[in-house]
Formats: sequence, structure tokens, C-alpha cells
Amino acid sequence: MEEETIAKQVESLANVELRLQGDVASLEELGEQLRTAPVKGYRLIGDVLVSEKKLDDIDRRVSQLGEASLSKVTEPMQNMGIGAPNQVLEVLGYEVKWYGLDQDKAIISKSKKRSTTA
Repeated sequence: MEEETIAKQVESLANVELRLQGDVASLEELGEQLRTAPVKGYRLIGDVLVSEKKLDDIDRRVSQLGEASLSKVTEPMQNMGIGAPNQVLEVLGYEVKWYGLDQDKAIISKSKKRSTTA
């Protein structure tokens, strides 16, 4: 619910430009700037903004792995600063097939095209 509210507020400020550095930016770090400006070239996913460039990079890397365990895919994403890798995978069109609670046994696979909204 809070994510939707923040996303709507960001979209409502389409004429203001916010300049970011890097591929991942925490909403907490952006603070007041985010409340007053949209972020071109970034997607709000969970509580972070991820650049379209980084999403393309993640999608390319994950697709090269084929069917892989969830832990094998999410660990590098967390190392990039993405605190909600499962949400990024969902946005990119991946599905998680769970076999128990162990992330090493959960398998990701491409299920659909990339989402245009988070």
C-alpha cells in the first residue's frame, strides 16, 4: 500500500528531474528529493529505485543461467544493494518454483515478459 502511494506521488511530479548516481538508490537515502521529483530511467521496486540499465543487466545475467536456484540468483543481486531481489525477478518476468522452504531448492524460470510497472 505504501509503495503504491509513493509511486503515485513520484508519477505526479513528471516535470521535475532528479539526478541519481549509480545503479541502485535507496528511497531512504533520497529522502525529500524523491518526494518532489520523478526519476527518469529508474523503476521503483520494493523500497529501492533500480536503473533500467541495471534491470537489463540483471535480466541478461539471470537468463544466461537458465534454470537456476533462487539463492544462486538472489545473492549477487543483494550484493548489488537490491534488498528485494524476489520483487526484481517478478518485475523481470521470472517465476519461483518452491520445493520446500530451502532457497537452494527453489528454482527460477522465465514465465512472462518484463513488467512495465513495479
